Amino acid sequence: MKHALTISFGWLNGSESAELARDKFKRLLEADLGFQFSPDFRKRFPQIPIENWYEKAAQLETVLKQVIAEHGTPS
Repeated sequence: MKHALTISFGWLNGSESAELARDKFKRLLEADLGFQFSPDFRKRFPQIPIENWYEKAAQLETVLKQVIAEHGTPS
């Protein structure tokens, strides 16, 4: 997919902290940005076309900052 944002849910695992962050990230992306993900999102690397997120870039940044503030960055 050209010009897409890839969400690396499949990479965010291996520790309780990473998995909690992944699940919160997914919930916020759905609630705050209106994205939808499949039930098996934990194994996936969904791609979101640029036209579905570029106008929501500020909201996306806020979601990322919120998840990082609560859970930190993966090590």
